[in-house]
Amino acid sequence: MLGVARLISRLLLRVEIHGRFPKDGPYVIAPRHLSFVDPLALLPALTRTQLESLYWAGLGAYLFSNRITRAFSRTARILPIDPGSAPRRSLALAAACLERGYSLIWFPEGERSRDGKLQQLRPGIGLVLAAQPVPVVPVWIDGTREVMAPGQWFPRPGKVRLTIGDPVAPDTYGNDQREIVAMLQSRLEELGKQSVHD
Repeated sequence: MLGVARLISRLLLRVEIHGRFPKDGPYVIAPRHLSFVDPLALLPALTRTQLESLYWAGLGAYLFSNRITRAFSRTARILPIDPGSAPRRSLALAAACLERGYSLIWFPEGERSRDGKLQQLRPGIGLVLAAQPVPVVPVWIDGTREVMAPGQWFPRPGKVRLTIGDPVAPDTYGNDQREIVAMLQSRLEELGKQSVHD
């Protein structure tokens, strides 16, 4: 399945990568969220070893809604996140994943941006990092909205740019969930400005 995903990524996206992810985990990757194809845009920046040692956080309503999506999600190592009815269970799953040495991809905005602007980050990422302090890597994604915008049924090929920020260590961000969210919001905004100027 990983091979198929990589092939689709190559056929659909021309990904320009700035920066790199740490070799050793665990850590949390926190990308901006514009499109359903954002996960495909991240694949070229991750080695096979990195991919085999990480999980993805995904909304249960989308990815665990029927037998087919449940089977896909389990195979793809997606953790069901339900911020509405079961937030504690979702956060416990994410913290347990990190505690066992796996890395985690968590889209901190919680949903795709409708207008392409960075949204206010949800508190979930702060709760996860406060419970299980690990380095967090902010990632700015550009171009996936043009490939497949919210409401668009089929993607079209396009160019995507990934700007991978420096990892932020736990001793830098502390253990206050609100401060963690504010720090990450600021880091993503800085990456966005950097992406425009590069």
